[in-house]
Amino acid sequence: HGIALVVDLKLNTSVAAGFKNGDTTTYAIVQGFGGELQLFAITIDAVARAGASDYLAIGMPGYLHAKDFGARAIAVQTDANVPLTSSLGSLLLNGTASMTGQLNLWAK
Repeated sequence: HGIALVVDLKLNTSVAAGFKNGDTTTYAIVQGFGGELQLFAITIDAVARAGASDYLAIGMPGYLHAKDFGARAIAVQTDANVPLTSSLGSLLLNGTASMTGQLNLWAK
């Protein structure tokens, strides 16, 4: 039943999103977003139920491993092209976890 996926994700990038307030554009910047993330056995299954709505069941990964995964610096400033002048901190995940359960999606 359904499809099982294995993900081995390796990223190293920076992201900036601009928000305009009046004449000022402020950028939320995530510098050094990436690291390694492994997800094992994410399942996707279309479930048909007699007399009820069909839905898509997305199973949580049974195994998750992170190595330096996250953002090295998070900042807010008015110019996205200059070096960060201050940082709101960083978030890096290292370790393993197991998850159970599923996310069910129905059509509206």
